[in-house]
Amino acid sequence: MKEPRSGITNILSKGTRVDGKLKVEGSIHIDGIVEGNVNVTELLIIGKTGKVQGEIHTKDCFCGGKIDGNLYSEGRVEFKSGALLKGDLKCKQLIIEENVMFDGSCKMSDKIMEVMKK
Repeated sequence: MKEPRSGITNILSKGTRVDGKLKVEGSIHIDGIVEGNVNVTELLIIGKTGKVQGEIHTKDCFCGGKIDGNLYSEGRVEFKSGALLKGDLKCKQLIIEENVMFDGSCKMSDKIMEVMKK
């Protein structure tokens, strides 16, 4: 599936660094670095140069970059070739392309919201 481009309400460009919590109402495309927890109400896109070090909570996630931390998604997660996840994953739907590094455990459930609240 192609990475969605429309509807992105926020962009964190390459060369930009955020230290601390990041809360987004809507969607965000990250090509920079975030060191801290990330909460996104809609779609999180982590581009090839993007990196997140912290726990992520989102509705949907497309990742081509690096995640060092746990990822909790209410819906779909898609890892593009070259992506790296070092942490645990909880989601409803999962797509992993070739050449993705995943070091952690995965739990998939239709009742993900109950799991996320614990």
